[in-house]
Amino acid sequence: MSHLTHRRSFQGRFYKPDDPAISVKTPKEVSWSSRSGIGPTCPLHRVTVTNLRYKKIVTRIRIRKVGTEQLTIRTARELGGFASRQAIIYLWAYFPCSAARVIKKISSDHRILGITSVGDELFVLLRRDDNLDQIAVYSIKDFKLLHHLNLPPLQAAYVSDMASCERRKCLYMTEHDEKSILRYDLASGDTSKWPVRGKPCGLSVTSSYNLLVACREPNKLVELSADSGECLQEIVLQSDIENLWHGEQLATGQFVVCHGSRSRVLHRVCEVGIDGKLLRSYGGQWGCETEQLDCPFSLAVDRDSQFIFVADYKNDRVVLLSPTLEFVRYVSEGLTRPCQLYLHQSTRHLFVGQWGEGVIIIQL
Repeated sequence: MSHLTHRRSFQGRFYKPDDPAISVKTPKEVSWSSRSGIGPTCPLHRVTVTNLRYKKIVTRIRIRKVGTEQLTIRTARELGGFASRQAIIYLWAYFPCSAARVIKKISSDHRILGITSVGDELFVLLRRDDNLDQIAVYSIKDFKLLHHLNLPPLQAAYVSDMASCERRKCLYMTEHDEKSILRYDLASGDTSKWPVRGKPCGLSVTSSYNLLVACREPNKLVELSADSGECLQEIVLQSDIENLWHGEQLATGQFVVCHGSRSRVLHRVCEVGIDGKLLRSYGGQWGCETEQLDCPFSLAVDRDSQFIFVADYKNDRVVLLSPTLEFVRYVSEGLTRPCQLYLHQSTRHLFVGQWGEGVIIIQL
């Protein structure tokens, strides 16, 4: 079953129907016990049912609910003979990789403001006093420096960020003090500026390939068209989500944000709905213990598993959370003041930008 482990972070557990981890209540219902290893921190992702008589997969069912211990299959026919013990149920779950290791460090004396990639190139946005050569371009394969991009129109602040759109071959950067987004076309070299109602901080790309801007004054999420900069929607966050840093859209359509600074008590990662209301959170009063964060500056979401990486800046660590914002583990090896995260899905490389300490590359 090698196809179950084609990625390091993706493993499959499978059980025959007579395995005690699986119980059959009706031909339409399958349950599993907690000892199967599937639960809130290792959520069930997909189910396949294979008919043993015909040796083929007869159904694939994606699971949206995390942490449930019961699956209801729509029709008995989809079971492909399961009721008569002629099928195998495969439960596919994501298990966080415990073998994460640092494989490379890219040195830099400048603060890392943003990290992203397009094609086989890695782009690193730098905070430079001379405002020259603000973007370092590296090979995504061997991390060698290729060249720099000099963007005179860019007014990067210490809370600036960068994202990219693979489809449009463009880079996007936030200009906090200018209240704008700078768009840079990699093919033509053209730049354009789009105004934002608020002070933009973090930047990401949604599932529909629009820009998601985390803004302050007020704290809100702004969705912009990545083609024109047109404002598509604004989501004002509830009042206790202060000092917003970054936001990402989840596969559910909800949003996850991180917020908090030493001038504010709450330092959290929050899941919010399209109305800006809090659904669940991780963290609270700032600190260094489990369930605590100290200036969570940046997020990265694994698009396969929906696990969430958090740059816990003053605690010198990256925190891994489940899709329901439950603590899974820390990654702290070699990290100093992590302030930016970027997950390259195909290579399973987590890029961790640090304040004046370059970029750490972690193999997941």
